[in-house]
Amino acid sequence: MRAIEARLAASGYRISGARGIQKRHEKENAIDLSSRHPSRPARRQQALLSQDGVSSLRWQDPRIIAWWSVAFPGFGHFLLHQFVRGFLLSAWEVVINTAAHVNEAIVYSFSGRYALAAELLEPRWVLAYAIVYLFAIWDSYVKAVENNKQYHLAKLEGARPAVAVIKPRTIASRSHEAVLLLLNGRLKEATAALDPQWLLFMPSVIRGAMYDACMTARDHNRLFRLEQARYFAERYPPFPLRLFGREKE
Repeated sequence: MRAIEARLAASGYRISGARGIQKRHEKENAIDLSSRHPSRPARRQQALLSQDGVSSLRWQDPRIIAWWSVAFPGFGHFLLHQFVRGFLLSAWEVVINTAAHVNEAIVYSFSGRYALAAELLEPRWVLAYAIVYLFAIWDSYVKAVENNKQYHLAKLEGARPAVAVIKPRTIASRSHEAVLLLLNGRLKEATAALDPQWLLFMPSVIRGAMYDACMTARDHNRLFRLEQARYFAERYPPFPLRLFGREKE
């Protein structure tokens, strides 16, 4: 019997009493989501459910967060669920960008009219815009690194989720009117109807909203699997369950 057990162990199997033979790597690939300290209150919650929505800790690449701050200041903070700071930075981006005519200067620069672009820019507003723009990128990167540390600590504690916005600027850019004229074959009028200052906000806002919706949906699915697995592990401790395969961050 010992020779059989030794041979099975060498092949990656083990004998677990009444449960029979179990593949060793199944334990490694499964999620053990039982609370490590069920009697202790959690210091960090992985998620907070309230009437305002779900705020959760999740691992995020700081470089991606910084990139969204490059695309539109404040978006990186929205992805980190720092909504007040994200809203203030987004409002600053819209107000100062409009006052400095940054988007209009970009459009004229891409079309080769550099002299007109230089005339449009307001030097005082451009300096203020650049300072806050760089701060938003740096701050979102640092906050993402800190957020990842908190996520790993909360994950080690094994706490269950506790119960406790971005709108495209389509009206100001007049994109609806331009699309209607374009569908009627009036290309020149459609081009003239667009406001370049507001039009350049659209790609960042739309893509940012799509990315945030995708990441939020994925995170909610992860939290559901996490809560269900820990619920069953706490309710049926004599029968440890391995659910959903390997947990992905």
